[in-house]
Amino acid sequence: MSRTPTRVVVTRSLLYGVALLLNITVSILLARRLSEADYAAYQFATKRVINYATVPISLFGLWMYRYLAVRRRGSFSAGLFLSLLSGILGILLGFSLEYLEAKVGLEAALLAGTALMLQSFMGGITTMLDATRPVRLALLTIVYRLLYSALIMVALYAAFPSLGHVFIATSLSLAISIALGLEWLHQVVGSDSSPWPTLAEWARTSRPLLIAYVVGFVASLDATIAYPLVGSAVVAAFFVAAAVATLVRESANTGLRYLHAYVLSTGNVAAALRSIFIVASLATPLFVYAAVHPLYIIYVFNYKYGWASWALTVFMITAIIEVLNGGLSNLVMGSIGEVGEGSVSKFERLNIVTSIPSLVYIIALAGAFIMLKGLQLQLIILAWSAVYMVRFALSVGIYYYWFLPGNAKGEFNRRLAKLALSALLAIALSLLFSPLVPPSRGLLRSIAILAEMGVPYLAVYYAIVAVVDPELRSVASRLLRAVSSGSLSL
Repeated sequence: MSRTPTRVVVTRSLLYGVALLLNITVSILLARRLSEADYAAYQFATKRVINYATVPISLFGLWMYRYLAVRRRGSFSAGLFLSLLSGILGILLGFSLEYLEAKVGLEAALLAGTALMLQSFMGGITTMLDATRPVRLALLTIVYRLLYSALIMVALYAAFPSLGHVFIATSLSLAISIALGLEWLHQVVGSDSSPWPTLAEWARTSRPLLIAYVVGFVASLDATIAYPLVGSAVVAAFFVAAAVATLVRESANTGLRYLHAYVLSTGNVAAALRSIFIVASLATPLFVYAAVHPLYIIYVFNYKYGWASWALTVFMITAIIEVLNGGLSNLVMGSIGEVGEGSVSKFERLNIVTSIPSLVYIIALAGAFIMLKGLQLQLIILAWSAVYMVRFALSVGIYYYWFLPGNAKGEFNRRLAKLALSALLAIALSLLFSPLVPPSRGLLRSIAILAEMGVPYLAVYYAIVAVVDPELRSVASRLLRAVSSGSLSL
């Protein structure tokens, strides 16, 4: 482990940021080239059905991560077994739900099942690589996104843009990335003992994991209940409106996942808090600019979803809260120092209490859909975004009041106030650097309009922050020195 987590956290976030740019490009093309129904079906499969397919990884992923982080024998082979099991569930559930729920047809459903089989297996590989080579995992993500982007471009432009072609492109990129990830894992872990004793221990200690999985599964039912209650148009708009926030947030949160292993091994909560707010400060201007100018972001994806622009604003504000939530969750899990059966009671309490926001989310969302069914789509998607925000605001509050060590709360409050000032600076600069012309329906033109003022906006924001914040300046300086000297371990 490094002496402080900030360099690894920021490096991972930046590497994922490169992958993020590729992901945003692909998301834009998918939203533009696929029909509304096909786009909703693809996002439903890869963002929601995958949660149902990866039961073994979702259930035991926490133990996989913690056991591998401290190199427990048998944990690698146990992780491979659960990854294979998830792959089997992926093809079964991917086919059945796409065929029955999204009604995509037999051929597309079979291709969806294949893609989800590989995506499920990939989930296990990334969990294990995350625990053993956290920066190398970021490189694997870039490799995957390069392959994925290239193959999706072929599927959308070199052939008729069908849902089946998109699933084929997804499968090929996943298969190649899985092979590379397995090779890297073998280099780190080497041979391993039998998985059965480890699996038996995980089964004996599965109570807190089962609680977390059930709650996560319930929360992932949002799109599933939306299909019959409010229709595919709202589902598609939800994924478009949430897309940019989701991608940037995932980049930040992937970097912050390292805090779990860092706090577990060092107990340094103060350094972990510092990393959380540095990442949040770096991500905030992206979220704020999109929140202030949502219609321009929507037009980059597809102008026909312009009616969902206000929801995009809410999702962007929520994304800042989600970054804090992701950092706090990893900090709190890492602060549970026991590995194995000694940690069960603590994780059980943690997962019971932190299940409250997800349960509130799905109950409130179902109620909102029922009450608003048949009304304007703008109102329905705005209600969805508002309930989504409440979910993560509650979660941050729970981590803060129930689980953050008392001596760290003062530091959290100080850094939160500092982040609020950064957000106010970003809002002021967003208004100062507003786009000069109305949004355009053309892809390249709409990107150019955003970049014309968005790039100077980001440059000015980061320049001001670098001048007034010596902490960020120090982090950037150390990172540049590590890269130039070749001391950044991959």
